[in-house]
Amino acid sequence: MKERRRFMRLNAQIKVELAKIGKVSGSTETKPATSKNISECGIAVTAYTRDFEVGDRVIIAAELPNKKIVGLEGRVAWIREFEVGSAESGSRGYDIGIEFIDVSFADIEAIREFENLSLNL
Repeated sequence: MKERRRFMRLNAQIKVELAKIGKVSGSTETKPATSKNISECGIAVTAYTRDFEVGDRVIIAAELPNKKIVGLEGRVAWIREFEVGSAESGSRGYDIGIEFIDVSFADIEAIREFENLSLNL
């Protein structure tokens, strides 16, 4: 299988908050998630509630370990459901891939700085 990614992905666990951009103004309920990896063009996160669907537009808020706070807009590109614990528990988790769609230059620079710091450790 050919790798389709244009940018390097950095494996990193960062606490993030996701909020769906709704059609009703003022709907800003956030959901916690943890990143699996991040790049200049997207982020993969793990969440434990199914609050998003493919195609949803979301706001991602995260404080990177380099103390840069980013607020990014993205689109849910894919969702993969997985079992948590035993099959009998019925608990589910969701890996969610989000493609950034409206990213400021400052946020891209913060992600690049974080990647560079992490690679130089």
